[in-house]
Amino acid sequence: MNQSYWQKTSYPIKCASVENDKEADIVIIGAGLAGVSLAYQLKDLGYHVIVVEKDQIGYHTSGHTTAKVTALHGKIYQLLNKYYNIHYAHLYFRSQQEALQAIKRIVENEGIDCDWQENDAYLYTDDPQYVSIIQEIENILKSFHADTIKDSHHLASIGLKQQAIFHPLKYLYGLVKLCQQSGVVFYENSQVTKVKKEKMGLY
Repeated sequence: MNQSYWQKTSYPIKCASVENDKEADIVIIGAGLAGVSLAYQLKDLGYHVIVVEKDQIGYHTSGHTTAKVTALHGKIYQLLNKYYNIHYAHLYFRSQQEALQAIKRIVENEGIDCDWQENDAYLYTDDPQYVSIIQEIENILKSFHADTIKDSHHLASIGLKQQAIFHPLKYLYGLVKLCQQSGVVFYENSQVTKVKKEKMGLY
């Protein structure tokens, strides 16, 4: 896999591989943004947590992301409204806005140097055949009482203020260090091939 800009401009954390049986209260499979964020939420709750990654920490999706932190995601609101209803679309919108604020608080409270920058986020088109899609997204967001904006340089656009961009791997590695300080153990190059369910839980 090609190295991304994020991988070229950060210093990865190296961890050992699993070489023998391990005991833990909680095992998280995957050390991308989702897995490491979960470990961060669990780190002070008194559990023995380990995180197992098949390659390097942040090597795959998290290391090749667009690095936007935003509630504006393509046609997701249309799809949720179509296949479920507007209530589920609104819940998703709220969850994304709350997640954005949660990441911002973590960056500020923990002092993570990850090039965090607030900015406006847009979806736009200059192709007439997609104008109706942008308009539908706009109508859905306005039904949530979202404070939408437009970019006059494009045929159709919809945007949200106070979204953000950051360096995803600097943020990820910052979380890993905080987790390690609280006793969370990370393993790299350790692929999980089978999960066996027993009476006392998952092993």
